[in-house]
Amino acid sequence: MRNPEIVLLETSQIELASEILGDAFKDNPAFEHLTYPDDRRRLNSIRSIGKMMLHYADLHQAIYTTTAMKGVAIWIPPHQFPLNGLRLLQSGAYALPFQLPLMKLLQSMPLFLQVEKCHKTYMSQSHWYLAMLGVHSTYQNQGVGGSLIQPVLAEADRQHLPCYLETSTAAAVRFYQRHGFEVVETIDSSSANIQIWAMKREPQI
Repeated sequence: MRNPEIVLLETSQIELASEILGDAFKDNPAFEHLTYPDDRRRLNSIRSIGKMMLHYADLHQAIYTTTAMKGVAIWIPPHQFPLNGLRLLQSGAYALPFQLPLMKLLQSMPLFLQVEKCHKTYMSQSHWYLAMLGVHSTYQNQGVGGSLIQPVLAEADRQHLPCYLETSTAAAVRFYQRHGFEVVETIDSSSANIQIWAMKREPQI
């Protein structure tokens, strides 16, 4: 199967990209916990979260898609972590409390803090951060996700820099392991009944 052509996402494509992320993560256990039980409201919530991250990362010109927009990879480049709180608010975070169940949001805060602490612990050096990778369900298991992350993996290797991400499914762990990532910590949430795997990829030289 021919690999899709990978291009930088244009600002005008953010709306469509958020719809792709909504579809890609609609059955993800972390988003199922954080959002609403009914499909329509959950999909809208995931789109809002995706749109916030797309607007935030758009400044860095490190969001990749395919020419046919089959998926989206949102990267945060070196020296840009931790994320800037003010810019997150400007990117749409201010609206999230009105788009997510407040009780679930409050219950998830300890998990969010633990995830951020883990990130800071393992990645004190400059690195690339994969904030979100989503492929539309129509095109999953066709090599699209691997193609989407290749430009930055290659750039990280040239720069001799590591990459980092978090994921919440065992299938995604196996996918990232095939691309050189290794699990550095597993975060269990007793209140959320989900697992988050923190993964790191050393430069392949």
